[in-house]
Amino acid sequence: GDRLFVGSPGWRLTESISTKQGALFVYDVPSGPLATSSMLQMISPGSLEQYDEFGAAVACGLDDFGTLWLAVGLPGRDNDAGAVWMYLHDSASATWTRQETLQPAGLQTGDRFGDALALDGDLLVIGAPGADNDGGAVHVHQLQATPLPPPPAPLPAPTPGHAGCPAGFRRYPA
Repeated sequence: GDRLFVGSPGWRLTESISTKQGALFVYDVPSGPLATSSMLQMISPGSLEQYDEFGAAVACGLDDFGTLWLAVGLPGRDNDAGAVWMYLHDSASATWTRQETLQPAGLQTGDRFGDALALDGDLLVIGAPGADNDGGAVHVHQLQATPLPPPPAPLPAPTPGHAGCPAGFRRYPA
C-alpha cells in the first residue's frame, strides 16, 4: 500500500502540560474500498524541546538516486527561529533514521523556518513565513544521499505577499 505521513505539532509527551513538542505518525494505506489503514510508526524523538512543533510540515519523496527522504519541520525550535530535520528510510528495517538538521545561520526569533515544506526530486523548498518582518522567505536545498552540505541560503521573499504558506499535497508509494 501507500504511506501517509501525519504531523501532529501539538502532540505533547506529558498529559499535565501543553508542551507542543510534536510527533509524526506513519500509516500504511492499503488499496481497496474496504481496506483499513494501520499505524506503522510514531516518530517523536526524545531530543524534542517544549514548543518545537515537530511535524508542523512534512514532505516525503525520492531523490534522483532513488533514496527516500523525509523532511519534518520544527518551526517553533529555538524561540520560533525554526529548523528542519531530515530522515532517510531504511528499507531493511522499515524505519526512518534522522540524518541531518537544517538550520541556516542568521535565523531570527519568529522566522518559523520549516513552517512549510515541498520536496520534488532532489530539491527541498522550505518556507519561513515570519522572516523579513513577516514578509517571509523561501529557502531551497539540494538533497544528496551522502552527508548533507551546509544549510540553504534564503531567497528574497516576493512582494507583496506572505511566503512560506503550505501549498499542496503529494502522495508517494511505499
